[in-house]
Amino acid sequence: MAIKVGVQLYSVRDDCKRDLPHTLAEVAKIGYQGVEFAGYYDFDAATLRKMLDDNGLECCGTHIGLDALLGDNLQRTVEFHQTLRCPYLIVPGLPAERTASREAWLETARLFNDIAEQLKPYGFRTGYHNHWIEFQPFDDGTLPWDVFFGNTAPAVIMQIDTGNALHGGAHAAPFVRKYAGRAVTVHCKEFSRTNPNAIIGEGKVPWAEFFGGVRDRRRARSGTSSSRRPTHIPRWRPSACGSRGCDGWGKCSLCGQNTNSPIPPRGRGAGGEG
Repeated sequence: MAIKVGVQLYSVRDDCKRDLPHTLAEVAKIGYQGVEFAGYYDFDAATLRKMLDDNGLECCGTHIGLDALLGDNLQRTVEFHQTLRCPYLIVPGLPAERTASREAWLETARLFNDIAEQLKPYGFRTGYHNHWIEFQPFDDGTLPWDVFFGNTAPAVIMQIDTGNALHGGAHAAPFVRKYAGRAVTVHCKEFSRTNPNAIIGEGKVPWAEFFGGVRDRRRARSGTSSSRRPTHIPRWRPSACGSRGCDGWGKCSLCGQNTNSPIPPRGRGAGGEG
C-alpha cells in the first residue's frame, strides 16, 4: 500500500489565518493528497469537511490539545471529528508536569491507554507527536520516548517527527522498526544545525534509511511534510517524501517514487519557500 502524502497545516499557518479556503485549494493544486489540521480557524466541522471535499483532500488527522480528550470534552471532540471524518487525534505536546520524570511519563502512558480505549468504539485513534526532549535520557540511560511507547498499547499512535527527533540526537528509523506498526502517521521534517530553513534533502536526516524503515514495516498510512517556521504554499509538487532536492523531475533519489514537474507561483499565497 502506497503511503499517502499530506501537509501539516501548521507549516502554512499564516496563509491559513488569512484565507483557509484558498490555502486548501492551493495545497490540492500542488498535489498533496491530504492535510493534517493544527487548529480550525473558527470554522465548524461541516464547513471544514466541505472545503476538503471541494478540493479532493483527505483529512490525515489533527493535532489537538490533551485537554480536548479528557472528561466531558471527549464527547464533544468525538462529535466534531466524526463530522470532519478525522481518524487520528494526535497530541502534539504535553505540559511539564506530565513529562518531568520517569514516573510522570508512566502516568501519562496510562492516561493515553485509557483515552485510546474510550475512542475505540468510535473508530478513532489517539497518539503522541515528539519534540526533542523525548530523546534526552534519564539518569539511568532510558529515553522518555521508550518509557512512553514501551508502556502504551499498540492502539496509541507513534507519530514520530524526523527533524524533532534528530534535534534531540536520535534518528527516527530505529524507532519505526522497534515499535513496528505504531508509526501509522509520520512527520517528514528536515533538521540542520546551521540552516534553520532547511527543507528535505538539505539537512542531516538520513532519508533513505527512514523511508526504508517505513517501507519495511508497510504500516504507515500517511506522512505529512512540516516546517518549524511559518512558510507560504510551496511551488513544488511533492514526492512521497515532500522533497524538492530531486529537482522535481523523474524519480526522487530519497524516497524512490516518481515526482511531478514544478509549478510556477500563481495567485495569492503561492510564494514558495524562500
